[in-house]
Amino acid sequence: MTIVPFENQHTGIEPARRETSAGGARSWIARVGHSIADRMWRQSSTFRRLIFSRHVLDLQVIFVGTLVATAVMLWWGWHLRSIVPTSPPNAGSTPVEIDKQFVGAVLLICGTILAWVYQTGSKRLGVVDLFACEIVTLCRVGTIMDVVPRLKRVFEGLSGQSASEMQLNASRQNHAFGRFTSEEDYFPVFQQNNRDLQILEADVVINVTAFYTYMKSFRDQLRSLGELGSEASSNGRKCIVLVNAIYMLFLGYESARQSIEELMEYEPAQAEAMVTCLVSEIAAYRFLTKCFDQDDIRGRRLSLREKEYSKLVPRLYDTVMKMKGAEWENAQATAVDLERLYNSSDFADKIIALRSDKR
Repeated sequence: MTIVPFENQHTGIEPARRETSAGGARSWIARVGHSIADRMWRQSSTFRRLIFSRHVLDLQVIFVGTLVATAVMLWWGWHLRSIVPTSPPNAGSTPVEIDKQFVGAVLLICGTILAWVYQTGSKRLGVVDLFACEIVTLCRVGTIMDVVPRLKRVFEGLSGQSASEMQLNASRQNHAFGRFTSEEDYFPVFQQNNRDLQILEADVVINVTAFYTYMKSFRDQLRSLGELGSEASSNGRKCIVLVNAIYMLFLGYESARQSIEELMEYEPAQAEAMVTCLVSEIAAYRFLTKCFDQDDIRGRRLSLREKEYSKLVPRLYDTVMKMKGAEWENAQATAVDLERLYNSSDFADKIIALRSDKR
C-alpha cells in the first residue's frame, strides 16, 4: 500500500497557494529592486553623482585607490600566509586568529575611508546644489519680472531719445523713484554658506562670487537711483545710474550663466537655466552696445562678446529644440523667446526657428 503524503491528498489547493505566494514574493522583490535601482541610478541620485560628477574627482580617485589598496593588502596577507610557517608566532594565538585580525583591520580601515569619502562627497554636492538653486532662482525671478526691459523703458522715458545719444528732453514726464530700501535678504545661501565655497574648484568660486558681487552692486545702483528724487534736473544723472545698473545686471547674468555651466550637470535643468539667463543677458547686452562706442573701454569689452553670442545662442537653441522628452519642455518653451529676442537683435547670423516634436 502506497502512503500518500497528507498535503498531496487534497485537490492541489495548498501547492497552488504556496506557488502563488512565492510568485507574489518574487514580484514584490522585483518591484522593490527595480525601484531602488531606478532611484539610485537617476541623474539626480547622490550615489550616481558620486561616481560620475566632476565636482568630486579627487574623492573618486581616493575611492578607487582605497579599493585597490585593500585588494592588494588582502592578497598580500593571503600570499604571506602561504609562505610563512604555520607555527604561531605568539603564544596563545593561532594562524586563523591572526588572519581574522588582519582581515578585520584592513576592512575596518577601508570602510572608514569609504564612509568619509561618501560623507564628504555628499556635503560637497549639497553645497553645489544650494548655490546652483539660489543663482538659478534669482535669475529666473529677474527674467520673469522683465527687469531689463523695465529699466530700458524707464531710461527711454527719462532721456526721450535713443540710448546711443544719451541726451535729455526736459519736457518729458518726470519719474519719481522714491528711496530704495531692501526689506529682504535675497542671498541667504551665500550669506550662510560662503565659507563652503572654498571646497569647490577655482573656476566655480570665481563665477559664483562674481555673480553675488554684481547683484549687490546692482542693488546699490537702484538705491542711488531712489535717492536722486523726482526733479527734472536730475534726469541726466538718473540715466547714467540706470545704464550702470543695467551693466551690473548684465555682468551678473553673465556670471550666473557661467556658474550654472560649471555647477549643474543635469542637462535639461542646465539648458533651461542657461536659456533663462540668456533672455535677460542678450537684452541687456544689445542695449549696452548702443550706449557705448569703441572709444570707451566698456564698449570695447562688450564688442568682444559678439562672436561668443553668435556661436553660443544658436548652438544652445538647436540642442534644446532637437531634444525629446518631457524633461526638455520647460527649456524648449523658453528657447522660443530666446530665438525671437536674438533674431530681433543686430546679430549677423540668425537662428532658424524650430519647433520640438513632442512624443
